[in-house]
Amino acid sequence: MTVTTRFVLVFIAFALLVLPTCAAPQAAPSATAAPAQQAEKLDARWQSLAQAGIKALQKEQYAAAEKQFTNALGVAKQLGAKHPRVGQSLGFLGTLYAATGKTAKAESHFKQGLAVLEGALGKDHPVLLSVLEGLSNLYLGQQKLAPAEPLLRRQLAIAEKALGTRDPAVISITVTLGRVYLSQKKLAQAESMFTRALALQEKTVGKNSPDLLLVLGTLIDIKRERQQFAAAATYAQRYLAIAEKKFGANSPELTPVLINVASLLSASYRTREAIPYAKRVLAIQEKARGLEDPSLLTFYLSLAEMYIKIQNFEQAMPLFTRALAISAKAFGEQHSQYASLLNNVAYAYMTNNRSAQAEQYAMRSVAILEQGKDVDPQLLAASLDTLGEARTRLRKYAEAELLLIRAITLVEQAKAPNKGLLTACRTHYAALLRALEREDKAKAVESGMPLSEIPPVFAPTTPPEQPAEPAPEQESAPDAEAPASTSEPAPAESAPEE
Repeated sequence: MTVTTRFVLVFIAFALLVLPTCAAPQAAPSATAAPAQQAEKLDARWQSLAQAGIKALQKEQYAAAEKQFTNALGVAKQLGAKHPRVGQSLGFLGTLYAATGKTAKAESHFKQGLAVLEGALGKDHPVLLSVLEGLSNLYLGQQKLAPAEPLLRRQLAIAEKALGTRDPAVISITVTLGRVYLSQKKLAQAESMFTRALALQEKTVGKNSPDLLLVLGTLIDIKRERQQFAAAATYAQRYLAIAEKKFGANSPELTPVLINVASLLSASYRTREAIPYAKRVLAIQEKARGLEDPSLLTFYLSLAEMYIKIQNFEQAMPLFTRALAISAKAFGEQHSQYASLLNNVAYAYMTNNRSAQAEQYAMRSVAILEQGKDVDPQLLAASLDTLGEARTRLRKYAEAELLLIRAITLVEQAKAPNKGLLTACRTHYAALLRALEREDKAKAVESGMPLSEIPPVFAPTTPPEQPAEPAPEQESAPDAEAPASTSEPAPAESAPEE
């Protein structure tokens, strides 16, 4: 539904509610007011014209609607210049002009109508609701959030008093005001509005109705934005329970919901709880797409990285192996996608203190990317960083320094540097320098100082050697002395698992 359609339908709905009450709205008599008998006839004529204008507006017969509303305004003025019917007529014309894109005229008529109604009936009368909504919607359609906000607050206060908190109009205004706060990044106020809307909806439709999903989804987003991941996960689990009843427990429609729950639980240091949800995602997608579809790669990697976070290497490796097989078949072993997966596997080996195997996979990844065409330089930088970290842990310091300097340089020269990757590269280079007892250089690297101002410890060496085949896992002993890896893409959790 377009903004224009919303203007028309909302206003018409309210107008049809008010118009049948011939004697209402009442205003204080003025010096120009018509005698009672004449006023009754004029009001009947006004209603006839207004109804005809509304019907024309519904049919998008705008010229006819304008004529009827203009005539209605003329009749209303015979009731008195400050009569409420004048305010309503101006509101009708404001709605018409909004519907036809004449925003300046619409705003002027809404404001004039509002002033007349406020003067005749006071600032809290329910008849003001339609004009307030028309003007606020006009501003929202123009992305003018600041003037729309106080109008919405007034609407909410009037509607709650006149209609009761369970009325759908009250819930709608509450949600709209919440969205305005959200667009203004006023997250606390937005959360308050959506929490209130959820409570009102629960009283109206029950706690398990699909009608709650929109508000629940917004609350999830707000909590995530505020980094309140545990609370967001609770809302997400509730969203999932409702969605399961709506779509079925194994429906592909649940995929984004399950992913949301899993990611929020993982962000809340509850990765063990997240894993069953990630497994459900993979099972649903395998059934829906088949076992060879390359779109499954994301789901395999997500689950594998969760196992890495809880240091369950044995469960992660079969998933990486499966992902490599799918990627090789779909893209070939010289594709950047395959190289990126090799880098993920290298990281997995490093988290298990198997730096020799990590080095081999990272070398293969770097070789593929260096030989490829149109490769994202930052993708190559990520693999260089992994290889540099592996060689640092293997005490191949000269080679590691060269690789890490290259990685940092590639990221910094990119059009849109990945800040997370750049931080990781500089952190790993600083770790290398500390291993060489060069604390001053390490601090300079971490501070973001240009590398041109930090002389390398080792002189540049020959180009990197060609990669060998990965060594069998059982032939390399774990690096017992090696520190825990800090590289992306799947950083270890900083808090213990529950």
